[in-house]
Formats: sequence, C-alpha cells, structure tokens
Amino acid sequence: MSEVSEENRKLRADRVKSFIPQQVYDTAGLRLSIDKLETIETQQVDATIELENLSIEEKLEKARELIGSTTVIGEVVKPYGPLVSSLADSIRRIYNSYEHAQYNKKISNVLLDRVDCIAAPVKALKRRKDKIENFLNQDYYNSLIRLLAVLKKTQQFITDVSSLWSLRKFPTTKSIKDRFERITKEFDGVIRDLNLEVRSNLELQKKRDTQALHSDIVILNEFLENIGSPITPKKQISPIFEEIMLIKSHINESNSGEIKLTQIPPNELIKTTRPKANDRYGNVIKRCWQTAETEKLVACKVIDTTPTQKFMDQLVLLNKLNSCSSLIRFYGMSSLDWGPIPATVIVYEWAEMGNLKNLYEKFVIDMPATFEISVGICRGLLFLHGCDIMHYDVRCENIMINGALEPKIANFRLCRPIHDDKEFQNISDPPEHWMAPEQFRNEKRSSYYTYKCELFSFGMLLWELAHGRIPYRGWDESKITKHVLAGNREKIKLGPSLNTFRIDFAKIVRAAWQDDPLLRPGLYKIFLDLDKLHKEYPWNKKLKPLEYNDDDEVIAVFPETDSNTEEIEEDDLFDSDIILLSSVRKRLKLSEGIKAHERGDEQKAWECFDYHASINNPQAKYWKGFYLWEGRCVKKDRTLASQLFKEAADQNHPDAQFFYASSLIEEGVLSETSEYLHYMTLAANNNNVDALCQMGEIYLDGKYNIEKDEEKAIQYLKLAALKNEQRALNRLHELGMKLFEY
Repeated sequence: MSEVSEENRKLRADRVKSFIPQQVYDTAGLRLSIDKLETIETQQVDATIELENLSIEEKLEKARELIGSTTVIGEVVKPYGPLVSSLADSIRRIYNSYEHAQYNKKISNVLLDRVDCIAAPVKALKRRKDKIENFLNQDYYNSLIRLLAVLKKTQQFITDVSSLWSLRKFPTTKSIKDRFERITKEFDGVIRDLNLEVRSNLELQKKRDTQALHSDIVILNEFLENIGSPITPKKQISPIFEEIMLIKSHINESNSGEIKLTQIPPNELIKTTRPKANDRYGNVIKRCWQTAETEKLVACKVIDTTPTQKFMDQLVLLNKLNSCSSLIRFYGMSSLDWGPIPATVIVYEWAEMGNLKNLYEKFVIDMPATFEISVGICRGLLFLHGCDIMHYDVRCENIMINGALEPKIANFRLCRPIHDDKEFQNISDPPEHWMAPEQFRNEKRSSYYTYKCELFSFGMLLWELAHGRIPYRGWDESKITKHVLAGNREKIKLGPSLNTFRIDFAKIVRAAWQDDPLLRPGLYKIFLDLDKLHKEYPWNKKLKPLEYNDDDEVIAVFPETDSNTEEIEEDDLFDSDIILLSSVRKRLKLSEGIKAHERGDEQKAWECFDYHASINNPQAKYWKGFYLWEGRCVKKDRTLASQLFKEAADQNHPDAQFFYASSLIEEGVLSETSEYLHYMTLAANNNNVDALCQMGEIYLDGKYNIEKDEEKAIQYLKLAALKNEQRALNRLHELGMKLFEY
C-alpha cells in the first residue's frame, strides 16, 4: 500500500463522498476517517476521481456497494415522506369538501375524476422504491410541489362553488367557468409532467368537463333567476349572507354582550282576550304589542330556564334573519307573568293558523296547496343554509302558518336555549320519524347532522304534508330504524288518478329519500322542481274541512337500487417541512418567505416569491408583484407588477384584486373605470377590508364618476366595521350610523 499525503487523503475522502448524496452520507454515519481511508487500496481511491462523470444510476450502484441497497433506498426516499403526507391530506380534504357540497355537484364531480386518477399513484409513492431515480430529480420534486398547489386550489374551488354564501365570490357564472378551466388546465399539465401511470382519456374527460359545466351553470342561473328576495333581490346573491357570517364570527369571538337585544316593556304587551278566556297555548302566550306607532298580535314564547349569554348573543342573529319572509319574525325579549314569578319570553309574530300539522289535521291540503307551501318552506331553508345555519328538526309541527296561509319556519336551533332543547320545543313526536338513514347508522346520532340529513327530513315533511299524517305513525324507534336501514320508506299515495304533477311530486320526494347522501340532489334543485309545479298549478288560497277518501291508490316506493335519481381549514400552501437530498435544490416554503419578509430579509423573501410565482402560485405572484411595485431588492417595474397582480387576481387572490384595481389609478386619475370597479368589487366580496372601505368611499362620495349609492356604501362600510376597521367605524360615526341597530 503506497503512502499518501494528508492533503491527498482529504481530497480522496471528498471524492468518495461526491458520489454519495450528502444526506445519505451523513445520516448513515459514513464520515469515513482518514485512517480508514488509508486502508483502501490506492487504485480504488484513485478510481473515485472518475466518478464525477457517472450517471445517477451508476452512482446509486456504487452507493449500494458501500452502504447496501436498503440503506440507499431508505435514505433517498425518506425526505419525500412529509410531502407525500401533505398530498394525501389534501386529497382527503377534497373528498370531504365534496361530501358537504350543496351546489354545483357535477362541476365538483369532474374535478374529483382527476383527484381519483392521482390518488392511487400518490399513495403508491410510499412503496414504489424501484422508482428511486425520480426522487433525485429536481423537476420531479417541482412537479410534486405543483401538484400539491393545484390540489389546494381544487379544494378551495369546490368549497367556494358548493355553498350559497361563498358563491357570492363569483360575480357571474362565467367566472365559475373561467376559474374551473384554469384549474383543470393546470391539473392536466402537472399530471403529464409527473407521468404517474394515470389511466385517463383526456378527450373524454374534456367532454365530461364541458357537459358538467353546462349542466350546473344552466341550473344555477335558473335558480338565481327564480329564487328571488331575499336571496337574490337583484338577481345577484345578497350580501346579507356575508354580514350574517361576520356577525356570527363576532359573537363567537367575543362574549362581552356588546350587541344589545331589543327589550320590549311588559306594559306594551296587552291582553286581548276576556279575563277568563284562555290566552295560553302550551308554552306560548298570546298578546297584542301596542306602541304609539304600531299594534300587532305577537306570540310570547316562555323560556323556563335562565338564558345564557351565548344564547342571548345568538338571538341577535334573528334580527338579520327577519329579512326572509319564510322565517318566523323575531321582535325581541320581554317578561310576563307566568306562575309565581315573571318569566322571560321571546316575542315573535303571531301565526293565526297555528302550525302546519294543526292545519292538515283540520283542513284538506290539496296538491296545489302542497306545492305553494312547500316552495315557501324550501325558500326559508335555502336562506338558513345560505347563512350556514341548519334547522335540525324539519317537520310540519315546526312550520307556522299565518292568516295569509303563508308558511313560517320556526323552532330552529337559534331559537332555542342551547342547554334545554327538547323542553323548549314542546314537540310530541320523537325525531326518528323524519331521520335520515345515516343518522341511524351513526353511533353519535344525536350530534351527527349534515345538510344532506336536513334534505332527507324535508323529503319526509313533503310526504307528511301530502298525506296529512306523521310518517310511520304508531311505530316505535326500533321498528322505524329496522325499516329505514333496510332501504324501505313510507308508501306514497298518488290518488285515484295518476296525474303527471302527482308523479313529478313523488319523484321529488323519492330523490330526497335516497339512502346514499351523495345521490340526494341539492336543495336548490328541489326548489326548482317544486317551484315549477307551483307555477303550473297555482293555489286559490282556499281551505275546506278535512274529508277522507279510502280509495287512494297506493304506490310502493321504488327500491333504492331501482331509483333513477341522479369548510377549510386554511393553512399555508406548502405546510410540510420538505427535506431534500443534496442533489435536489431545497426551496423555502411560501410561509417561510413571508416570515423572511417580515424580519427584513428581503433577498431571501424575493427568491422564495420568485420561485413559487414561477409554479403559478397566486399568493407568490402577489408578493412578487409587491416587490416589483415597491422596487424592493429588485429594480422597480410597475408594469410587470400590475401584470402579476392581475394574474393573481384572476386566480381569486383578494389582496391581488385590490392591488390590481389600485394600480389602475395614476396620480389620482383612473384609467379604466369598469375594470377598476370589477376587481375592487371582487376584492370586497372576498372580504379584503381595504376594498370594503374603498367601495364604501366610492359609493358614498361618487368617486371616479361612479354613481353615488348610499345604501351600498353603508353596506360595505358595515362589513368593514364588523372586521374592526377603524376607518369604516369613523365614517359610520360621521354619518350618525351605529354598527348594531336592532
């Protein structure tokens, strides 16, 4: 063995390490000592100098010779573990969002086709050790990052298009189409780049995309056209939903009781009956509310327990819900004599005809009456769901009927003391008669409840109303459970003649009764079907005493197999620490780039934003545009900055929408009014507080030749004020407006 100098030994040690990835070398404890290197034959050590020019496959083979195949595979694949876990978590969230979708299920479904295609290959990444070369490839890593990004966008898009209040983010249905097409294009591109052994016919998928878009957008346009006030007062989704969501958030975050309920003086609630006449109906007292300005009959509902502050705060929301005429109107709180001590009461509008169960027990509810009443109930439920509120107990007994024979939804969760639901409802029949099959299957049935459960209960209400009795009358819970879980339902009586409208109504009920929640149509589709029947067969608003007909034809429910019926937890886009081999250049997570910006390390922040913008991340585009606009760390380029703001704005980034709109103003002069108003409105609808304030100022002062509109201005300023924006609070104060006026 020939002697080598100290300098040559160090050189040779470096050469040995050069063909072993640094992390593999360090993790495996292979820091070969100089003494051990001396035991290697000279010709072997010298040969390592030539390894620099070897391919990845040849280097891996040499590494296997030194440390073994198992160690090489384990150390190379290990850094990708957190990334694969993030991908799997994103896929899980997408499926979860789809399960809770209320609108645009077909659009969401074709996106899930792509998710289904990549789900198995992503899962296989943890075991496909024979593809080890991929994990040493920078392009492969970048493609996985892009896949994670597009999965996040997909999940957010499904969330946005699947609920009424979030649909307000899209000013037109065309904007839904545009955003969908951007996501699918990016999705298809990253699938091609990764070569994940995906079996997918791209042309067939594009055909499905087109069909799904057309179908859902046609139905959505029809719904927005027909639902009317208060959901779409001007054929646009009302901002009332956003205001209610913000009030709910404010109540949940603050329990200070700063929002005050209307307190009705007891002396204004006057008895209207003779001294000995009954004015009590269960836990409801009838009174006449007399003031200098008004006089109306009211129902005073007794709360026989001390209401909590949370319950009092939640009642504040009932003031906002008053804008929907299909909900029982709430006036405030008071106290009345009830036994030895005064009782706290909630004051509602008086429903002269009692509840809907009382009505069908006394009068004939023919099919035209059923259609009109059902449409009113459905409109009220849609409004509640748009506010992210569920009823939890949909049945005829919880629908009040006023003197004009209009339905009023009552007794929903917000109207009850949180700790004392059953006593407060005063309902005689247990909920099992209206319960969805998945609730029976769930061990925690008392707490398990979704919008799909509510839709099933609404289907049971439709049956109850059409047949004039509660479902499964006289059955106990055990019998109902066994019957429903076997796929059976109540029998539908269509009458002596099978009229088309009766069959259409039966189809609606059966659709709501589907055993699989995902097969139940959205409530808005049920509304359209009921509304069509209601318009074709109008009700004359006349009732006649109940008559019985034993000749009704009974049609058995179709077996489920024969049926012909068709919230995010936000986190950083790259939320896992991704450890890379030395052959892959490590990139900062976007959140780390933002932290670098906050601590003043602008060069590191710029490099991070520049990289993530290059893989089409909208938040990174916004930050890159910001740096170019201000000339931070790079030469100022406001033209390119404005372009980046617009690209991110079109990808629905609220701050970018605000900045792009603002970039259209130079030295106080607006170059393009319509484009400015479009993007500033988008930013405001996406809850950018600066945009909310700006929109308030625009409509209040008539800036940039935009027509003044004080109602819109106050609306935007209130939304900003609910986010604790001092400018908006000051402006409302100047106008003499209070944030909470009830």
